Amino acid sequence: MTADRRAAAIDAVAITAAVAIALALGEFLAQLGGIWASAAGLISAGAMVGLPLLWTQHRKLTGDILAVDPPLLRSAWHGVAVALVVLPIYAMGFDAWQTHVLHKQRGSGIGLLSPGLDWQGEPARGVPLAISEARDGVVVHNHTNRVLAVRVAERHRPVPASGRVRVELRAGERLDVVDTAGVRQSGVQLGASGSTVELPVEYAPNFYWLFLLLIVQIAAVALPEELLFRGFVLTRLRVLWPPQRKLLGVPFGLAHVGSAALFAVVHLVAVPAPFRLAVFFPGLLFAWIAERSRSSLAAAVNHALCNAMLAVLLRLYPP
Repeated sequence: MTADRRAAAIDAVAITAAVAIALALGEFLAQLGGIWASAAGLISAGAMVGLPLLWTQHRKLTGDILAVDPPLLRSAWHGVAVALVVLPIYAMGFDAWQTHVLHKQRGSGIGLLSPGLDWQGEPARGVPLAISEARDGVVVHNHTNRVLAVRVAERHRPVPASGRVRVELRAGERLDVVDTAGVRQSGVQLGASGSTVELPVEYAPNFYWLFLLLIVQIAAVALPEELLFRGFVLTRLRVLWPPQRKLLGVPFGLAHVGSAALFAVVHLVAVPAPFRLAVFFPGLLFAWIAERSRSSLAAAVNHALCNAMLAVLLRLYPP
């Protein structure tokens, strides 16, 4: 192995390992909640972009090391074009799996219309209370050691200690969580003796959540990951393993397989379960797109669309 090829292998593995450590740190901070949870996301995304750039400067590497040189619009179109072919096939396969293998009823999930609710609170004294979406309403999760009550208009429902309850909401209704004594002290956080927390919910279904999902997926998930794995890592692995064959007219080889493998392994940091390694297969697709367009941005667009499609499909079937 030549010195250049050995250096390329070290570059790819070292940066992937460094990013994995940063992701582990992010996961630890996310468990702390509050401002630390917000910092966790910045650390993870920043490491995927910042570490390759710092390493590139340190090693004095030249060229389009992150594969971002081609025009943005052309790169985006490559990602969209592949998605138009692949996603309908994926959707049909996903539906067949859910309905024929898992025997779930299509359309019985929470649905596509959403109140855009994604509220997570951390009231006083570390007592967590959460509200998540449900079909035609919300689910209130009570992680406290005492019984609470949910109040919607004149309707009251108890929420058992360390339990949860599903609440139906109509458009414009407000939801309040109170203690069992029904004492209202607006502005006092849950956790103080005899206090309540007011959580107004305006139930106005819309598709705004999908717009936010696409923005988050592109900016905070797909783009950083693709700049790392289909930019820096794939670029360096091509030096180690120059493509010898073509796949559908596109040079494809061990470098692309290697980038997909490292991509899959890093996913074990957040969820150390074997099924997470399945992202190896979409990783191959993203590598093919990056090679076809010579752009990690094209892979990022396709990556974001795939993640968004999965989020949409999951809403159509019960958990």
